Amino acid sequence: MNFWKKASLREKKIIAWGALITFCLLSYAFIWPFVSDEAETLRQRVRQDFALLTLMQEYDKRMTALTMPPEVPATIMATARINSIQNDLDKTVIAKNLSLLQQAEGNAIKMQFKSVNFDDFISWLIHLWQTQKITIKELHVTSTSVPGMVSVNVILG
Repeated sequence: MNFWKKASLREKKIIAWGALITFCLLSYAFIWPFVSDEAETLRQRVRQDFALLTLMQEYDKRMTALTMPPEVPATIMATARINSIQNDLDKTVIAKNLSLLQQAEGNAIKMQFKSVNFDDFISWLIHLWQTQKITIKELHVTSTSVPGMVSVNVILG
């Protein structure tokens, strides 16, 4: 302690800077091995996780291939749907009111009915939805001069 009191300001600054640099170097020497080991552990874990991800993606592709039905061209599927709807429609009283049945964009089916009984049409749509799971994309209903009769434009999905 006596030395510190006798030391000049310049010597005190040199000793303080030396102590600070020594503290920084010792801190680095004690902390760096832990940080370095942790970084290496994380690098190994990233490699393992990447390998696991690759494996999981490969299994996902295999499982998807097993669960998906074979691709059917959209035109064949749409034609089959139109035939199915036509066969179902032929069994109803509203079949005579159908003026247009065609494939719309994609897998949709466009239908037009002229002067059809509203209740019969809605009953047929419900039946179609329940039996074939066909949904309605668009529905335009216009009343006619006869009560209960409507003109319908519908796009089924």
